Amino acid sequence: MVYVGLFILLLICGIAWQKRKRADKVGAGLQIFNADGKVIFDSTYNTTRMLGRGETNGANGSLIDDRLIGHSVWVVITSHEILPPNYVGGVDSPVFTCNGSKLAWEYGSSYNNAKKNNRFIYGVY
Repeated sequence: MVYVGLFILLLICGIAWQKRKRADKVGAGLQIFNADGKVIFDSTYNTTRMLGRGETNGANGSLIDDRLIGHSVWVVITSHEILPPNYVGGVDSPVFTCNGSKLAWEYGSSYNNAKKNNRFIYGVY
C-alpha cells in the first residue's frame, strides 16, 4: 500500500512539473491581426515554400503544377536577358497569374517594347 501511495505521489509531481515546464515556454513567430482582432497572418503556419523554376523565353506561356491549388502563390523574377548598350526602346515584363494549377505569364501588347527571357522561381504560402 505504501508503494502505491509513493507511486501516485510521484505521478502527480511529474504531471505538475510538466505543466509548469510548458507554461514557461514563450511562443516564437509573427502574428498580424486585423481591426477586429482576428489573426490574418501567423508565421507559425503560413510559411513559404518554393515549388519550382521556370523561364518565359520572351513569350506568353504557362505551366501546370497541382501543388498550387488552394494556396496563395508567389513569383520572383531571378534573372533576365541583358539589353544591348545601343538599345533605346522599352522592355515589357511579364505579368503572372494563377488559376487553379495553372501558372501563366503574359507580356504587354506594346509592339515596340522588347520581350526578353526571364527566369523565375515560384512557390506558395
